[in-house]
Amino acid sequence: MRGDLADGGSYEAFVSFPAGKDNPMHVHSQDLPTVVLKGTFYAKIDGKHVRYPAGSYYRLPADKPHLSGCEKGADCLLFQYQEDRFDLVPTKTGQ
Repeated sequence: MRGDLADGGSYEAFVSFPAGKDNPMHVHSQDLPTVVLKGTFYAKIDGKHVRYPAGSYYRLPADKPHLSGCEKGADCLLFQYQEDRFDLVPTKTGQ
């Protein structure tokens, strides 16, 4: 919608995830506010698995190791925005 996820600077974007797609353990260098528009997204933080169905809002904290992904059954559509470029920095499990 505004800016570019990968090009630096602030952005607002619709992000699609295929159903069943999982992200490995990672962090983001800044908070990541997200609205789930379709499907059920999830995050596993500090051993707690939290589901975010369509209509949910969540804010992943900066530098917090977590797993995330789109549950099976339906593709996910997210709206995300940040003041700087998007990043996903892989971390080792358990960090």
